[in-house]
Amino acid sequence: MEQNDHKRHFPISHTLVWICGIVVGILVLSSLFVVSASRSLSRTVDSLKGHVYQARTLVKAHNVRAAHAELQQALDDISSLQKTASSFSAAQYIPFFGKKYEAATRFLDASYHSVHAAVRVMQIVERSLQPVRSSQAQDIKSIDIETRERLLRALWESQPDIRAVRSELALALYRLRDVHAHALNNSMREMAGQLQAENEKMVTFIDNLEPFLAYIPYVVGYPHEKTYLFLLQNNSEVRGTGGFIGNYGIIKVKDGTLLSFKTDNIYNLDDPNIGKLFVEPPMPLKKYTWGSIKYLFLRDSNWSPDFTNAAKKAEWFYIQEGGKEKLDGVIAITPDVISSFLRFTGPIQIDDILFTSDNFFQELQYDVEQGYALKGIEEHRRKEMVGRLGSELISRIYSLPFDQWGELLKNLKTKLNEKSILLLFHDKAAQQFVDEYGWSGRVMQTEGDFLMVVDSNIVSMKTDLVMDKAIDYTLREHSDGSLTAQVELTYRNNGYFSWYTTRYRDWVRILIPQGSTVISSSGALERELSDAPGKLEVLQESGKMSVGAFIVVEPKRTKKFTLEYRLPKRIGDQVKDGLYTLFVQKQSGVSNQQFTGHFFFQKPLVSYNQGTFTVNKTGEKTLDLNGDLRFDRSIQIQFK
Repeated sequence: MEQNDHKRHFPISHTLVWICGIVVGILVLSSLFVVSASRSLSRTVDSLKGHVYQARTLVKAHNVRAAHAELQQALDDISSLQKTASSFSAAQYIPFFGKKYEAATRFLDASYHSVHAAVRVMQIVERSLQPVRSSQAQDIKSIDIETRERLLRALWESQPDIRAVRSELALALYRLRDVHAHALNNSMREMAGQLQAENEKMVTFIDNLEPFLAYIPYVVGYPHEKTYLFLLQNNSEVRGTGGFIGNYGIIKVKDGTLLSFKTDNIYNLDDPNIGKLFVEPPMPLKKYTWGSIKYLFLRDSNWSPDFTNAAKKAEWFYIQEGGKEKLDGVIAITPDVISSFLRFTGPIQIDDILFTSDNFFQELQYDVEQGYALKGIEEHRRKEMVGRLGSELISRIYSLPFDQWGELLKNLKTKLNEKSILLLFHDKAAQQFVDEYGWSGRVMQTEGDFLMVVDSNIVSMKTDLVMDKAIDYTLREHSDGSLTAQVELTYRNNGYFSWYTTRYRDWVRILIPQGSTVISSSGALERELSDAPGKLEVLQESGKMSVGAFIVVEPKRTKKFTLEYRLPKRIGDQVKDGLYTLFVQKQSGVSNQQFTGHFFFQKPLVSYNQGTFTVNKTGEKTLDLNGDLRFDRSIQIQFK
């Protein structure tokens, strides 16, 4: 019996030995393959690094064709290795080695998309710069008109390709973040980090570039000549959409060529129409200017905080006051835009004044307010300096080498986002585009809570230069579900009585959701040099409830204005349904507003998205945050 049992079990043991031997053999062979594949991959990665580094060097040297060739070779290397790796896909099932194989294939996939996107960028650049290369121009100014037209057409037509590259880079970044870096060898791990950094830079660059590709050809007169009304809004004397309009002008462009740029003192257009044009000014301008503003002209047309409305009024006044040009839109800027561009062009000498990015505003302000008289220049010609400086600045920008235009466009986008540059176009598609990006200065229409504080300097000279402004917002939810809000504005006048600063006389408007109910206020004055309390002006403006008040801040003093109100029921219902949103819109052209928010709710907070605000403190049912209002900001809070 025992012998028979022994004979019966022997074949099973023999089979197990063979199976174990086969498994060990497979593991050994697989190990040898993985080691060999790993070495091959490392060599390819080293080669890839060399190609990418060389391509970067060639791009900096403006040799796009050679950079394209280097990247194409890197792409070919990756494709070849991907084919080799796919033939050994069984390695993914081998213990320990499987994770390394999976990480390596993901790395290869991410590398392929990264380099392929870069190759497509080189193709776009080569195609776009072909007109410029054939003309051998070194800057935009030296490009002939025909070449500019071909360049603008190429840029216009490249938009779909740019968007495709952006999508592929996003896919590559997703793949790189999905790679288990700890399973890669050192060479691959280093390369993955480099690719991720380069891709993120390229995504940022495309995000800065793409908006301009959509509208720059149109703006600069491709395919048809464009004529714009130009407004210089002096934000040291704040008005609704940025500042007092001291200069206006006409800009003509065709195919990227500046045909003409003529500016003039706004009073030279307005004053001849005194006694001919009778437009009633807003109440504050009439009441608090000692009767000096009896009727409205172009210089005071931007009272509305919504630039779309203000720009249309400016066009109307331009025509009514004798303007002859048929306009395609309005472009408004503040002086700090010019300062920012002087950082790229360097100092500009006009007569005896050297304008730099640091001294531009002070030198210009003195020359047009005081210095012109010492030079014997007549008053109606005192602002000619603005036009001369502007023309030279544009000429210098056109002369900048191409390798500076990336940073130049980035600066331009920042100024657009800050609403230091505002745009109105008659073309519906172009206007819709700038609306979507928030570059039209339109007052935002929102479903949730909203706040916008709008100051208007009334005969306070240039005192906004020395003002600190703080907005403190407190929101409370009550047990019955209602919401009350308090806005406390703090103004600090750091100036003194001089030729350009004085007491700050401000008509402030607080724009809040329609349907709100004012509860109380404090700090409004009936007039200056008096403690008599002033009345609020409550209007419907730009789709919002506008609460206005007159305040005065003496030099070296601080002043507070407080408004308390009940928000409409619909916003309370949104909170009951588990969501609260607040959009804080900055005043166009204004850069000295600081915001602090305090939120108190009846229900616990589940999550919040504070956007670009900084969170100071959180509680179960509370949230405190703050931030400057260089840009519009928003917050979203969810509840249980």
